[in-house]
Amino acid sequence: MIAIETRFLGPTNHRGSRIVARCMESLPTRKVTIECADAQSIEANHKAAAIALIIKLGWTKSYYPSWVMGASERGYVFVCDTSDGYSRFDVQGAK
Repeated sequence: MIAIETRFLGPTNHRGSRIVARCMESLPTRKVTIECADAQSIEANHKAAAIALIIKLGWTKSYYPSWVMGASERGYVFVCDTSDGYSRFDVQGAK
């Protein structure tokens, strides 16, 4: 199963709030960190981080067409959707 975990990183003296997304089945270097957009909701910021990682890893839309988002203890988890009945989203910008 392909899964991505996102979590919130609070602001520091030098950087604003960020979201980090990492592939749970891969090496720690396979991650992406994005700045939080104040105009977006918490869920939208986490989703944007997951999409940025999906695009960075080159996971094509034809191979992983849609994803399911769910809350976890540390943030959110995104898994490749293999069944019906869940709130899915398509990856915009993926090839």
